[in-house]
Amino acid sequence: MQDIKNLSQTQLENWLIDHDFKKYNATQIVNWLYDKKAMSFEEMSNISNALRQTLKKNFSHEIPSSQEVQNSHDGSKKFLFTLADGSLIESVLVYHSHRQSAGTLEHRRGDESQRQSDGTLEPYASLMLQGSLTSGQGHRHLHGAQVRLERLRRVARCDGPKRLTLCVSSQVGCAIGCTFCHTAQMKLKRHLLPSEILGQVLSGQGRLEAHQKLTNVVFMGMGEPFHNFDNVMMAVDHLVDPNGFALAQRRITVSTSGFVPGILKFARRSKVKLAVSLNATTNDLRDQIMPINRKYPLEELLAACRQYSQESRKRVTFEYVLLGGINDTMEDARRLVKLLSGLPCKINLIPYNEFPGSPYQRPTEEGIEAISRYLAGKDLQINIRWSKGRDIGGACGQLAARRQLIPRDVITTGGPFFAPDQSIRGFE
Repeated sequence: MQDIKNLSQTQLENWLIDHDFKKYNATQIVNWLYDKKAMSFEEMSNISNALRQTLKKNFSHEIPSSQEVQNSHDGSKKFLFTLADGSLIESVLVYHSHRQSAGTLEHRRGDESQRQSDGTLEPYASLMLQGSLTSGQGHRHLHGAQVRLERLRRVARCDGPKRLTLCVSSQVGCAIGCTFCHTAQMKLKRHLLPSEILGQVLSGQGRLEAHQKLTNVVFMGMGEPFHNFDNVMMAVDHLVDPNGFALAQRRITVSTSGFVPGILKFARRSKVKLAVSLNATTNDLRDQIMPINRKYPLEELLAACRQYSQESRKRVTFEYVLLGGINDTMEDARRLVKLLSGLPCKINLIPYNEFPGSPYQRPTEEGIEAISRYLAGKDLQINIRWSKGRDIGGACGQLAARRQLIPRDVITTGGPFFAPDQSIRGFE
């Protein structure tokens, strides 16, 4: 039986018309599924009983069961889901307060949740001001830096979770084979259906308190989203539908390893944000750590990014995982400035997150500071993304549906597990 979440709005409308129901019923059904979070067709009280019974006979409405939940000391949660065919996938729920969000932009040391706003902001303030003074743009950039600093100081005085981001998977495993990513060890098993992607979002929302709501969804979990383009885009459509999840387009980001045809298609198809995993400034190195570069080298990738920016009128976010002693030299920084010259973008520097058996090391804080200061001095927007959930294998590059690779009794980090969850049915 087909899961109803695998239908687009148009497909659902056509099905209803073919079965002698009204087109507008589709909007009601979508609203029940994604806004009101109905767990059964029987709950859909504003549609006729005849339609409810017809839906029940023709469709299912399944949500992946969360076999395990790991809790990080920073508040993040990692979910291990079992799909209908027994496949395992992971997603991560990340809590950000305004203070923590501000802190992600600077050189933090220790537990950011324990730092005071003064200590949180001053290193980034220094970085912004130095970038402004050395960029050759004079007082205009200095004033802009001061304004941004004051804005950060204001939001840093706000406590509590202000942003709730869910990182979702788009495939079971991945075919790209990036050498720094744990998911690559799984290889590709299959694409996820729209219902399995949306099921992660419904399950993540179900883990929140009654007054909380997901604010952001990022396709940065397991898999290459553009290899599963149509299913990912259908899920995105439901996420931004005003009658569905009703997330703003700017609150959704799709990340790619550099699948150029997908980037070009995405520019024409969607208005949500694009992130590109770059991670190297030469083709030789990128060939080694990201095999996709052998088919779509840097020149072709960056040309596609420029075309995306022109067509969408949006900036590209470049993710740059810093591998200690591999791609974190000052020469890499200089090449990065040349590569991105004239391209509207921002850069997320991501210190490498190690996992068992990983071939790379995390860079030193001195190295992170040196490269970020240099890039900021070239008038680039630089964010240092201190990944959350590292202690539970939930940070960038660490997802691997671990029970497929490591026996359950070995998975002990990050706090207690919960028994196979039944409470999600009632969103308790």
